[in-house]
Amino acid sequence: MYVDNNYNYTVASQSIAAGDFIWGDNNIKLLLKNESISDDLWSIDILNDIQNSTINIGDNIIIDLAISTPISQGSTPYILYGDYVLPSEYGYRQFLSQRISDEISFYRLTINSSLLNLENNDYIFRFAVFAAEDYGEGNSKCETACKINVLNNYKDPYSGKDDIFYNNAVICEALSNIIIQDGEYPIDTEKLSLNNISREDARTLSYLTNLKELSIYKGDFEDINFLSRLEKLESLDVHCDTLSDISAIKNMPYLNFLSIGGENINGIGHHGVLNDISDIKRLKYLNNLYVYDCCVDDISCLNTLQGLEYLNIFKTNVSDISVLSNLTSLKEIKIHANNISDISPIYELPKLKRVVISKNNIPKEQIDLFKEKHPDCDVYTGE
Repeated sequence: MYVDNNYNYTVASQSIAAGDFIWGDNNIKLLLKNESISDDLWSIDILNDIQNSTINIGDNIIIDLAISTPISQGSTPYILYGDYVLPSEYGYRQFLSQRISDEISFYRLTINSSLLNLENNDYIFRFAVFAAEDYGEGNSKCETACKINVLNNYKDPYSGKDDIFYNNAVICEALSNIIIQDGEYPIDTEKLSLNNISREDARTLSYLTNLKELSIYKGDFEDINFLSRLEKLESLDVHCDTLSDISAIKNMPYLNFLSIGGENINGIGHHGVLNDISDIKRLKYLNNLYVYDCCVDDISCLNTLQGLEYLNIFKTNVSDISVLSNLTSLKEIKIHANNISDISPIYELPKLKRVVISKNNIPKEQIDLFKEKHPDCDVYTGE
């Protein structure tokens, strides 16, 4: 969003990077970037759907905020600041300045519009986080904003008065639950399953840092960077046709279950565009891996997964499974509907109990030899 000297503006996004506020009565500029805040340590987001909404003077404005800072709990390291941009020569007006101390916090602002000097117009409500020792112009750590249309149907009794103490206009209270889609979840939720997740839901989800199990089926995203904060995850199941980047898993050191790929799990052909899964090599505790419905053709990155016991590669472009010869902990291998023609790399794996090799191009001689070497292994060929 850009506000020029004539106070014309357009909204591009809700989140902006740190330091973009330039304050001054006659020189107000606010740039809203299309991407989310880039600083991993500081962030602020508006969680509820308030962008471009309309309110009447006298109504309360409800804004839910999620804030992340690098400071541990128990101190008062930062200040939450709020103001609104006036479509006039008066510039901006501050209505909020509050110390907050939690490392990750959720707050609901209930703003009494009657106590603000508002007229019929669009207003930009801006929020920023400052380190307490560095509270001042140009020093914000992260920022966000939203546009609200105001309808003033009566004369505001406070209109024209500049000496109002605007902190009286807002109640700031901590939230114990947040809303994702139609559900309300405690902020300490550990297990969650979602369908058709939106970008807004994804942004909210990123603050549930106590999550240990997460399942997402379908959504509007190409990467899972919004999950980068979820370092406690032990189980992650993400299936989205547009998913192409899973590099965020490098921030999930405790994953022992991972299922990734497209949405067409049971249909014919594959729809997912995921091709690069090389970051899986970082998951030293991974026990179960499922790669479904995607364009993956290289699984050499699995060579570091010495604890892997269950492997399912289903409807991909994989043809070379030589890397599996070193994964001696494997108990179950399902490599259904790929381009595999050689299963000799799994001949000598000592712990195999079940193997699925249907819908590939494997010679009958190799299948017979494998069965001979593993008489107690359950082998399914689809025949």
